[in-house]
Amino acid sequence: MSNAETLKTQPALHRIGYVIFQWIASLQLAIVLMVLLGCVLAEATFLEKSKGMEYVQWYVYQSSWFIALLGVLALNILAATLIRYPWGFSRIGFLLTHIGILMILAGALRTFLYGVEGAIAFTEGETVRQYIVPKEGKIVAARQNQSGNRGNMASVWTFIPGPIGWTENDTLDLKTENGIWLKILRYYPFAQLEKKWLPDESKAGKAAVEFAVLSSDGRIMDRDWLSADMTDAIRKLGPSDLFLFQTDGDYFVEDFNNPPEMKSDSDGVLSVYYNGQKRQVPVKENIGKKIALGDDGLALEIVDYLPNAKSSESGKSISDSDQPENPMLNINVYTPGKDEPLRQIAFARFPTFNFDVMRGTTCPVKFWYHHPSVPSSIEFLNTSDGKLYCRIGSKGKYIS
Repeated sequence: MSNAETLKTQPALHRIGYVIFQWIASLQLAIVLMVLLGCVLAEATFLEKSKGMEYVQWYVYQSSWFIALLGVLALNILAATLIRYPWGFSRIGFLLTHIGILMILAGALRTFLYGVEGAIAFTEGETVRQYIVPKEGKIVAARQNQSGNRGNMASVWTFIPGPIGWTENDTLDLKTENGIWLKILRYYPFAQLEKKWLPDESKAGKAAVEFAVLSSDGRIMDRDWLSADMTDAIRKLGPSDLFLFQTDGDYFVEDFNNPPEMKSDSDGVLSVYYNGQKRQVPVKENIGKKIALGDDGLALEIVDYLPNAKSSESGKSISDSDQPENPMLNINVYTPGKDEPLRQIAFARFPTFNFDVMRGTTCPVKFWYHHPSVPSSIEFLNTSDGKLYCRIGSKGKYIS
């Protein structure tokens, strides 16, 4: 009895199922799927050239509809293989070819569902326990404890943002972790911070200077801002640093325009301003000495010199090395009628930064610390009358 005659004797439901099975296993469906897949891959090639590999992976190769297309193709190949059972020895090549294609498609499906793509950078002999997942974003948040430090209960969210920026209507609600709820409102794959400074009508704001870097033909290569606020007071420009200092008086103008002469191996010179007077104190020979500044008992003491100052875990300043990369002085100021001195600091690279700035206090003595190791720099000084001074220097030598 032929297959057609056998099919006629089966129930209607079986006959319909067999017809569907034949259609799934048909060469016609295989041709349609292969042509469709070829068109998709061709379009993906053009997209990759114009929008990049990550865009094509997100919207084509790793999309649900593309995996569904491969799944239908796999179903067609499997049906075409099963409908020819029993295969016999003459169909060994046919069978192995179709099994190989099915294994490739199964691997693609597993990669789509469970695969993680990452990168590891290491040298010969090095052991690495972590890898970078460039497509995955990670956000860590934690509540502050009573001391203001991060608490032990940190919340971690991971997500895949995609290759293009989100529109205003696209948001992502992430689940609550340790009582912290997070919602992502916008995503910018190529974000650039744009700073805008506005005049403070109350006159309490810090000074700001916009500068541009020009090429040899006059084109603007870079543009940025300097602010007298400590977080924005320095910028790197090639081998030089750009600084903006601000003072509440005009007493630093002379030191800025005419710094003292120093030997290359000295520990610097401390300019001291008090009661409208100025005094220059060589650091090396005056460490630990109490220097009288007037007849009323006003005096200062250079407690110690730190060639490369940094803050320790306990909050105290220590020197990280003997190389004068960040020279700093600890100073005691003795004022009339007080037993305890005022503690003050002076940095060579940040001469206007001191405890007055940090604590909001006022010391009757002002300092400007000069040191010959200060690297190449372009510096600006803004005074209380709105004037702006500029100097270019290297190793303690300046041109105003």
